[in-house]
Amino acid sequence: MEQRNRGHSPEWYAAKILNEIDLVRKVIALGETATVAHLAINLGYDIGTAEFKFRWEPDIEKSLNMPKYGQEGGLTSGANRRATHVAERKKVQEAADILWQEQPNLQDNNTDTARELIRLKKTTRRLHTVRGYLSKPETWSNVKKKCPR
Repeated sequence: MEQRNRGHSPEWYAAKILNEIDLVRKVIALGETATVAHLAINLGYDIGTAEFKFRWEPDIEKSLNMPKYGQEGGLTSGANRRATHVAERKKVQEAADILWQEQPNLQDNNTDTARELIRLKKTTRRLHTVRGYLSKPETWSNVKKKCPR
């Protein structure tokens, strides 16, 4: 079989491996143990390469040519989760703003505000999550506290 210009086809690998087996047999007959060991290692390497190439490469090529449905689905799913999360945060913040107008003493403590929102069933989230959702309203006194003189 002619091996030139055949690329790395199954036939090319088969011919290469058979030629190497023939060479190993000839060197064994000559009694060159070090050379035989070296050629046997190369033969094992080529057999492993051929096995990997023809067992796994078609599947890899097929998966590379497939559309990225998983990635698109993941991006869509993430966008949907983000929209739901943002809407929930907004709902909790609006409920807290109303609560702070009714009970101004709660403005100083997000933990108490979160407990009150959970008690009033404005959210089903846990205390630490609701507390993280809350942003205190900016007032002149808050701004003055943040600005050093």
